[in-house]
Parts: sequence; C-alpha cells; structure tokens
Amino acid sequence: MHSIQKTGIEHARKTIFLGVFVCMLAGCQSAQRAVVPGVGDGIVETRNDIAKLGDGQTDLALTGQRIEGQSADLATGIENLERAISDGTGDDGEFAEILRAVRERAITEGQ
Repeated sequence: MHSIQKTGIEHARKTIFLGVFVCMLAGCQSAQRAVVPGVGDGIVETRNDIAKLGDGQTDLALTGQRIEGQSADLATGIENLERAISDGTGDDGEFAEILRAVRERAITEGQ
C-alpha cells in the first residue's frame, strides 16, 4: 500500500507541475498584450500600406522606363534637328529654305 500512495503522490506532483507550467505559458502570452497595449493592432493596415508601396514602386519603375524611352527618342530628334540646322537639309523643305535664306543674308556689324 505504501508504494501505491507513493505512485499517486508522484502522479499528483507531475500533474501539478504540468498545470503550473501551462499557466506560466498562458501568463507569458497574455503578459505581452498587458505590457504593450495594442501590440497586434494595425497589422492589417501595415500590410496594406506595404502592398501600396510595392504597387507604387512598380508604377515608378514603369514610368522610369517610359521616360528613358522618350528621352532616347528626344535625343534622336535633337540630333536630327542639329544635323538639319548645320547641313541646311531636312525633311521639311520650308524649314530648309528659311535656313538657306538666313545664311545667305548679309550680316553687318552693329545691326
């Protein structure tokens, strides 16, 4: 009978220890929210804001690529315009005539 009581006491000790351990774990979890109020609040808003930032970065990258393409087109157009001005040639016959007339005009000092 003595061994049955000893086994029952050990079982009760293990049960109590396990109960205290579970209570401590539960207390630690609830203590986070008690110490830092609202620790879980705003997570959804933050995730939405991060998603908006990602979308904005994508839009910015696309806009940057479009601007680079337009800049390349503009540079080509400027080169063609400079060539047309220096050569007096170009696709626009009226423009070429104006350039020739300006070049042929006599330039006098002081006017």
